[in-house]
Amino acid sequence: MILTDDKAPRWLKELARFLPLKSLLFLDGNILDLASFPVARDNGEIYWADDTLTGFLQRFLKEYGYRVVGFVDPVDGLSFPEKEMEDRYQDIRRGRPPKEIKASSGSAPPPPPACSSPACGTAAPPSGGQA
Repeated sequence: MILTDDKAPRWLKELARFLPLKSLLFLDGNILDLASFPVARDNGEIYWADDTLTGFLQRFLKEYGYRVVGFVDPVDGLSFPEKEMEDRYQDIRRGRPPKEIKASSGSAPPPPPACSSPACGTAAPPSGGQA
């Protein structure tokens, strides 16, 4: 789980804080940079991970309960990191009720993580929201 506590960089805490308030997020500038962020293992051990910004955003938003994460660029247009996300987007776009995305274990998706930082506020994560 990606941590948003006092060990996290300021940009990560702000992202977690504003996530419940905004349904669309635009990033520009050095979007090809790597993002470094704290992650907690199941045993509580904390380590720092590096990923592309799109890889980080996909992981972060999925942990917060978002079922559709899309990326737009002028060359490729709209793209999705997973086929299930694209299918869900197409269902929504066509006005059909979206099919539930099955977790790999066949069970319901896990609830979004609780934010342990006071910067996150008390707003609840989205229920089936899209980004």
